[in-house]
Amino acid sequence: MFIPLKIGVITIGTLIILALASPLVIFFTEIITNPEKSPQLRVEQIGYTEDHQHVVLRVELIYNGTVPLTDFKIILLGEELYFGIVKKGVYEKEVNVNFSDIRDLSKEIYMYFKIAGIYPMEIHVKGE
Repeated sequence: MFIPLKIGVITIGTLIILALASPLVIFFTEIITNPEKSPQLRVEQIGYTEDHQHVVLRVELIYNGTVPLTDFKIILLGEELYFGIVKKGVYEKEVNVNFSDIRDLSKEIYMYFKIAGIYPMEIHVKGE
């Protein structure tokens, strides 16, 4: 008697689960098959502040994946850089850091983002 209703509920439930899981599956499939599709950072020194007490760094975020990343932020030398929604492309931010801290640049870098606005992800890179 309620067989059409049960089939309808199962079909809708399956479609919802597939819709929610597909961004996660696509994101990790892209990274596994081609690591260059993962978010990448490039940091370079581009100058000094006028008082020569701080170094100006350009932080370049490169993303070649197809799944949008939201709430993207990077913590580098205690400075938080917020990128917001990241889609395929190159994003740049500049940050001033203390001249004495520049040697600690590769010690710790944090990246936080959500895959398709749903799944939170944190990447913590520790250097020497």
